[in-house]
Amino acid sequence: MRDSVLLPGTAFLEMAVRAADETGCHGVAELVLEAPLVLTGGDIRIQLIVHGPDASGDRPFSVHSRNEHDWTRHATGRLSAVAQPVPPGTPVLPPDAEPVALDAFYGELDDAGYRYGESFRGMRAAWRSGDELFAEVALADAVPTDGFQLHPALLDAACQAMTLAGGDEPGLPFLWSDAELHARGARELFVRIAPAGPDAMSITAVDHEGTLVFRAGRLLTRPFARPDTGALPADSLFTVDWVPLPAPAPAADREWAVLDGPEADHGLGVPAFPEPSAVPPGTSIVLTAVDASSLHRILAAVQTTIATDRPEPLVVLTHHAVAVRPSDEPVPDRAAVWGLLRTAQSEHPGRFVLLDSDRPVTTADLRDALATGEPQVALRGADRYAPRLTRRPAALQPPAGEAWNLTASPTGSLDDLALTPVRPSR
Repeated sequence: MRDSVLLPGTAFLEMAVRAADETGCHGVAELVLEAPLVLTGGDIRIQLIVHGPDASGDRPFSVHSRNEHDWTRHATGRLSAVAQPVPPGTPVLPPDAEPVALDAFYGELDDAGYRYGESFRGMRAAWRSGDELFAEVALADAVPTDGFQLHPALLDAACQAMTLAGGDEPGLPFLWSDAELHARGARELFVRIAPAGPDAMSITAVDHEGTLVFRAGRLLTRPFARPDTGALPADSLFTVDWVPLPAPAPAADREWAVLDGPEADHGLGVPAFPEPSAVPPGTSIVLTAVDASSLHRILAAVQTTIATDRPEPLVVLTHHAVAVRPSDEPVPDRAAVWGLLRTAQSEHPGRFVLLDSDRPVTTADLRDALATGEPQVALRGADRYAPRLTRRPAALQPPAGEAWNLTASPTGSLDDLALTPVRPSR
């Protein structure tokens, strides 16, 4: 099995991006790679099933392949109902960036038993600046892009730069979050890879003109898995559930301020200030987020908070933005606020608290939310909830869904990779 050819995870992402287009979604909120797909040559039938919208408006999906007898689930995830905010500016190579030698890059991977075909050896140059990595990647001239949104070989080359981050073993992405494609048909990319939490990176890719092509808010990596390790156990994957929190311990009163125009108090009865720097020291700040139209204001407040040394976290208050109970009907437009702030929380732990409520909030609610020590809290009536990981159930036999024929060369080589959509029966 050491010489087996595995379909790259970027090919599953390519299918998910195409499914998002077909269903009117904006991108891939999450993609979890569960089991490798070994290419044996010839055609392989792959099926991607997109389900109806969940309470947040996202659409769950799964990807399966079939041999002569059985279905195998290779990936699961969610297609995003809400577009992620695009950060200002484009990646630019910093003046202090130091070149990374690539002469032995693919040779060392070959020696370790991880051999890339010529079409997947797309790293052209790389640099390091602090914790960030930058890379130039390109497709070989002979590789056609027809039929692809973003060729898996090109995005795979961009992800290969993550192996330059160091560690005992190189890592490869196995979980994508908040991935969106903004331009199609690229053959060259300039890529910025930045830390986004433990063992995770964010990736932003632009073309040679600086046009944004692809962005993923978070890629979680794991060490290379040998092809003969098989699929992950059914109970090794997790999902997020909201669980009740115990009543917090009594906490001292706090002084509060609302971050908004001078006439705003939003029912809290506390002073309002236009920006964090104007708030007196020792005062806790709450920012009210209405919907996606508030994102520019929220982003500015987040950036200002990061630039200051205030010890108090910024509390961002939303209403009906997340689904906590089965009866909840969140407003999809407000989910973008949580997407933006979750990214900020992963990059700057302890600086932000997300609070969602289904009722008017008092300063006592704000104080008690901070007293829980949780980065994300939901109020439903008198109860408080926080997100927790729980085990995800095993896959079921797939129903009818979007299908692809996956074609490689007779030897299973990735150099002639082709994905051909098969129109599903309606």
